[in-house]
Amino acid sequence: MEPDARKAVVLYQTAAKKGFTPAYYHLAQLYENGIWVDPDDKAALKWYRKGASAGHMKAQHMLAWYHVKGWGRRRNIKRAAELFHEAALAGEVNCMYDLGRMYHKGVGLPQDMGKAMTWFQEADKLKHEDAPAAIFKCVLQLILSLLC
Repeated sequence: MEPDARKAVVLYQTAAKKGFTPAYYHLAQLYENGIWVDPDDKAALKWYRKGASAGHMKAQHMLAWYHVKGWGRRRNIKRAAELFHEAALAGEVNCMYDLGRMYHKGVGLPQDMGKAMTWFQEADKLKHEDAPAAIFKCVLQLILSLLC
């Protein structure tokens, strides 16, 4: 590891240990992606948990994905849905979109096109780049169901 990279990791760790919430998220990102440290899903999970517990919505979004994928822990789709929902209510756009996807596909939640549309529309209001296509798919699916 280069001296500047080593110093950056130490600074993030120090900030995280002092309770600086954004450092939890950034430290988790370093461990998740193997930037300046060896990749470590368990360490990333630890820091995403701390960030989510401290109210960092991006950390909560990533923690939800760790539950979906089973990275560093056992898969728990129900818990992922709860985390997405909580952060979506707090205004986290990616969680709005992902919650819409869960309702649309019926993964971890009962399939509900109305709730899927609601969350996709909320994500679209905040300019999520994939929301318009998701809304289109829901409308198309609804039209096809009426025709068949």
